[in-house]
Amino acid sequence: RNWIWELVLDKDEHPVIAMVSIDSSKSSHDYYHVKWTDNQWKKTFLSNAGGHFHQSPDIEKCYSGGMTINKNDPQVIYGSVPVEGKHGDVYELVKFTVAEDGSERSAEQITFDSPANNIRPYSIAGLKGAASLAWMQGDYYDWIVSKERPEGFPTAIRTTVSLPEDSTGLEKGLLYEYYHEATTQMEDSIRVAATETFTLVLDLSFPSDSTGGEIIQFAGLTYVIPYEEMSMPYLTDGISNFKSSNLLARSDNWKNQERATNGKWYAVEKLRKFRLVITYEEGTLRTYIDGLLDQSFPLEGIKLREVTTGESKGVIEKLSVFNRRLLQDEIKMLP
Repeated sequence: RNWIWELVLDKDEHPVIAMVSIDSSKSSHDYYHVKWTDNQWKKTFLSNAGGHFHQSPDIEKCYSGGMTINKNDPQVIYGSVPVEGKHGDVYELVKFTVAEDGSERSAEQITFDSPANNIRPYSIAGLKGAASLAWMQGDYYDWIVSKERPEGFPTAIRTTVSLPEDSTGLEKGLLYEYYHEATTQMEDSIRVAATETFTLVLDLSFPSDSTGGEIIQFAGLTYVIPYEEMSMPYLTDGISNFKSSNLLARSDNWKNQERATNGKWYAVEKLRKFRLVITYEEGTLRTYIDGLLDQSFPLEGIKLREVTTGESKGVIEKLSVFNRRLLQDEIKMLP
């Protein structure tokens, strides 16, 4: 069988196709570049791509590593193929360049010795250079979470864009850290040296069924969790509300259900214990829930001088204040 991964038009408006041909056993996948040349199709073999890329041997055997056509040059295809490296047989990305007449092709590996599979590459139209290519990296057990495969597909989105790196320590910029129980009955105010760049870290728990209230006040803002059963938190300055688009909930109960595509809805569960991180730098405020970005919006001219725990039925088990913005990787590293 054949699967079409992508179809674009070249400068002459002729169709160019990225295609995989899968044998009858579904254990061997071959990548092809296919192009219409005014009077015929020209099919150029690119590479064998192994079998299915994921870790589950008995399902979805037609799931190839994936292909994408360079939107700026349809003679270039990026493909995910298995390569032997220092972590074993791992799917890496290879750039295939096909001659205009399809008579030959060259191959250039662009990811190396990856700790996990690089799959499903995608070329982004309108961009050039490293930012024009993105892909998934990580483990992939199933496209649906169930008790048979509760891991699902814990993957990240990667690019070849080089990001600046620097050494740091989680104690750098720490102004205040205290383990305590700040509740409505024990309201705390903490004064800090004024700073225009900051991070607040709160470990929150809600022992009762009533999750909500004003959690913390800082820099003229209040972080609020509405008391509704399924609510979206928001920040307010008393005039405008900056509302999250995400429910404060998780869908972990899918892990206890049979694998099915019957459309049955499993209700999400409201979070009772989580880490809230709020950062501010250069006019952008961000919030994170358990290490994942929840909100990001522009907000000019705020300065942190004082932090006050608000009227909440929950408990702030730990509160930390930094005079710098913690990056997401640092947030995930917090103890």
